[in-house]
Amino acid sequence: MIRKLFDDYGIRHIETGNHHCRPGWVQICCPMCIDGDSSYHMGYNLKQNTGFTCYRCGGHSSGAVLSRLLSVSIREASTILRRYVKQSKEAKQDSGTEENSGAIKRCKLPVMREIVKGDNLPYNYLKARFCHLPEAALIDLIRFYRLSFTDWKDSLMPCRIIIPAFKNGEIVSYQGRDYTGLSRARYLDSKPENEICNLKEMVWGLDDVPLDSVMICEGPFDAMTIGPGAVHLGGISFTDTQVKLLQRFKKAYIVFDSEVQAHRQARKLANRIGLHTQVRIVKIEGHDINSASVKEIEQLKGLIQ
Repeated sequence: MIRKLFDDYGIRHIETGNHHCRPGWVQICCPMCIDGDSSYHMGYNLKQNTGFTCYRCGGHSSGAVLSRLLSVSIREASTILRRYVKQSKEAKQDSGTEENSGAIKRCKLPVMREIVKGDNLPYNYLKARFCHLPEAALIDLIRFYRLSFTDWKDSLMPCRIIIPAFKNGEIVSYQGRDYTGLSRARYLDSKPENEICNLKEMVWGLDDVPLDSVMICEGPFDAMTIGPGAVHLGGISFTDTQVKLLQRFKKAYIVFDSEVQAHRQARKLANRIGLHTQVRIVKIEGHDINSASVKEIEQLKGLIQ
């Protein structure tokens, strides 16, 4: 997948013949190093597909690196990456090859419907949640995060706003948020048999982090309020895998909700990733980011820009 992308866009890459080359990796000249790099310091792990790593400046998300390499926005880079992931997947299916025997090759998704501007429950729910946004910006948010909804007839998650989770441009899991106000379970996660990767074994939003600073949030709507550069952990608990993925950033801002337990978890997370990353715990005035004032939201955005 990544080799074809490099070939199509004329990006120089090697797999042998340089002391930086390792089995299972593709090396490129790092576009993130401040002083430039023409010696193939940066590598992409073909097996793990967890982004790029430079010997000099550390780890970077796929979206951030491709944005630099292709001279496009982080959103356009993510779209390009998703297209190549899809093509690679279709090619494997056509040839009948399997990377892992019995492995799920795609998520079993609900029957998802497009959320459009209008007088309907899913749109009105999002409009209320993101009340600080003008309608044009809300539509952009819906499209960028590829939000959709299900109706009452869906067998997997009826009456939910579907929030997909991407890893290297591919949907690997999803959550559903009730938009009716009638369900006791506000959020539902996809069942293990219907997903490729559990939300706790990844970091939601990691593909779209454009720089070396990241804002770590509790849930998806908090991260969406900030935009690219913000991620969420699926709650205040975290796993070793999530810690390792966050340790590659130079700076991290942890912004959990205002509850005492949330602050305790924020301190634990800061202690874990602080060995490799400059960490700051940010307290907010309101209950959570999504309900914060416009002024406070802009201040939070400014931390990672």
